[in-house]
Amino acid sequence: MTKTSADLFDVEGTLTIRDVGQGGHAAGDATSAPRQDPWGNARVGFETEITINRKDFGLNWNAALEAGGFLVGDDVKISVSVQAIAA
Repeated sequence: MTKTSADLFDVEGTLTIRDVGQGGHAAGDATSAPRQDPWGNARVGFETEITINRKDFGLNWNAALEAGGFLVGDDVKISVSVQAIAA
């Protein structure tokens, strides 16, 4: 994670699904300013989301629908909510 402004971050990493890894980048935002939790730790919230194509990870199964089209779409939205404690 790299802080880009007061409440915005860039997140880079590798997402691995079924032994297939893909590098990726997402922008996210802090959902709260650092606050003290009941145990005395500084805690902050963070959220981001990305959309991937499931076929890029070898997830190719699908089923044709009687009315036309397919049961499963190719795009998958992944939402991440994290709470972190300063180290």
